[in-house]
Amino acid sequence: MQEGVGFGEAMLAALYSETPIITIMEIAAIGTDLLIASQAHISDLLFWGVLAFSLSVGFVFTFSVNAVLVRFDVKEGMNNPAEMRQSIQLAYRTRMVQSPPPSMMNSLPVPAQFDPTSGRPTDQ
Repeated sequence: MQEGVGFGEAMLAALYSETPIITIMEIAAIGTDLLIASQAHISDLLFWGVLAFSLSVGFVFTFSVNAVLVRFDVKEGMNNPAEMRQSIQLAYRTRMVQSPPPSMMNSLPVPAQFDPTSGRPTDQ
């Protein structure tokens, strides 16, 4: 919604990009729990140890799924906030999107100046 898309489109994008990851995480974590410590009780050390291990297993699986989703442009990768702000400002200047909400532009950190050719921050 920060990029000027409507609520419905933003919800669909979130559904498509997050549902597979959450599903894989739960399958991996719960599957590991059941496989290793299905009979453990909450007061057992085994229960807590396997819980920590299963979340680690879930992370490994979801990291792979995230990489695939980023590779196929289903979701965006992590970006430098300063570079994101510059591209947002450029889009507004070239009228590609509507005017930015002031709260959004003030919330992103940005160095004082950018090199116009590379788009990288310049040293002061």
